[in-house]
Amino acid sequence: VRRRLADQLQVPPYIVFGDAALRDMARRQPTTLNEFRQVRGVGEKKTADFGAEFTAFIAEYLAKAK
Repeated sequence: VRRRLADQLQVPPYIVFGDAALRDMARRQPTTLNEFRQVRGVGEKKTADFGAEFTAFIAEYLAKAK
């Protein structure tokens, strides 16, 4: 998701989210925007810009993993 968004925005992937934020997402597995805001390095702007897409992807991944 990070790579695709970075390519669309024509920015390096770390601009979308750094590795530490991705590791925290992997640990927390947020599926709501409120949970997403708790991820390291995520504020209101990143939640607004990317939260829906990342939480939907995480929820889909978790559903398939069951």
